[in-house]
Amino acid sequence: MRCTRIFDYFPIGCLKFSPVLDRLRSPNDFVLQSGYIIAIFLGLNNRKSKEILRRNCDPICLWFQVAGEVTLNELHQILQTVMGWGNYHMHLFRIGKEEYGENFAEEDLLGSADFIEDSDVRLEDLITRRGRKFKYIYDFGDDWTHTLKVEKIEPRTEGGKLPFCMDGQRACPPEDCGSIQGYQNILEMLSRPANPKDEEETLLREWVGAYDPVAFDPGTINRALAHFRKRTASP
Repeated sequence: MRCTRIFDYFPIGCLKFSPVLDRLRSPNDFVLQSGYIIAIFLGLNNRKSKEILRRNCDPICLWFQVAGEVTLNELHQILQTVMGWGNYHMHLFRIGKEEYGENFAEEDLLGSADFIEDSDVRLEDLITRRGRKFKYIYDFGDDWTHTLKVEKIEPRTEGGKLPFCMDGQRACPPEDCGSIQGYQNILEMLSRPANPKDEEETLLREWVGAYDPVAFDPGTINRALAHFRKRTASP
């Protein structure tokens, strides 16, 4: 199964990478084992959606470092954690002309899948130079599309704590919010005082809960990434 063409919303150079490095307290926090420093920008699937996001919010983006030996399926799980998604939906990576994902037995639900199995390939075998960009698409219904750019590749060293979230801004949209239109409705609702007489708004506020679209806490993300570090630690 092939997804429809995905258009980028944010140009990958819209935020400078060097100030992020400058703000970090110690380079030893992220210059680690075979580390790929990757920038992620969340985009959407059509030009109308781009314009809606451009009017309503700053870019949703972050930087993190990951070991080059992770498989793409492990990278998918890490991306779910650093972005704040719930891993409820299918995904794929688009690298060059190839697509990588999980092939399920229930192919009749979505047609015949022709992904390359993402658990069989490693990041370092596919991405070998800095500056390379590729796509990570999550939830084929909402079509959340992430552009990933490899900012730097560090040489292999002993020890380290990878993956590691370095910096970023804004929270990803709530899971299953209804793609860009639902996300826009949430942003507009949160920008104004609550109206207890509006039953539909009251229900939406209850569903959204404590969601804060501008919140970003790398400390919380790194605590959530701890189990990946234990799982991939050398014996």
